[in-house]
Amino acid sequence: MPWRKSRDILAERKERFAEIVAHVSAHGGWVTSIPGGTTVTFEVLPDSALPAQLIAMGHDVVPDDPEEGQRILASAIVERMTLTSSGAFEPMTEGSTKTVHLRTHAGIVRVRRYRFAIS
Repeated sequence: MPWRKSRDILAERKERFAEIVAHVSAHGGWVTSIPGGTTVTFEVLPDSALPAQLIAMGHDVVPDDPEEGQRILASAIVERMTLTSSGAFEPMTEGSTKTVHLRTHAGIVRVRRYRFAIS
């Protein structure tokens, strides 16, 4: 029956999509497309090697439209702090030998957007 074949094709596409989502997420990217669609869209930080990895895996990765965007990340801002003798935090100075304490804050970062087709 034709409807059964369509359902099988959709199930296979969703399975491939889930594998792609797992790979993209494991390598620092974010999939933004709808599961089961014929196109995968994703975002990465500008210096990410993920698009090149996906191309090496045989996907026809191209920039999406628009090519750039923004995303809020929980740890986008990193402050390098040290403790003073009174126990208060102060910004780390260059050349300091004190113990470094990292503090992170949410912030907006630029991302690159890409897409590729799956069948």
